[in-house]
Amino acid sequence: MEGNIRVYIIGVFGNPIQYIYPLKSKQEQVSIATILKSACESHRVSYSEILQGVKGGQFVILASGYSVTDAQLEVKTVRDGDEILVTVLPIGG
Repeated sequence: MEGNIRVYIIGVFGNPIQYIYPLKSKQEQVSIATILKSACESHRVSYSEILQGVKGGQFVILASGYSVTDAQLEVKTVRDGDEILVTVLPIGG
């Protein structure tokens, strides 16, 4: 039985991006970076632009109650039912 992870990206792109990342199983764990890259491809936005905006002091906040820095995106994993909220600042602003 599959699961999913919801992603919300708020910031420089006008309307918030909402994306659902499908999991192969409820037990599968996926890195945050993998999920964000998939969301960006789906909505044709630049992953590197999001990373630059997040480096402006904002963090990726997970519904499970903890935050991660951009440096942790490749190593932190999420599982079925988690939600990822990314707030992106305008670059240079």
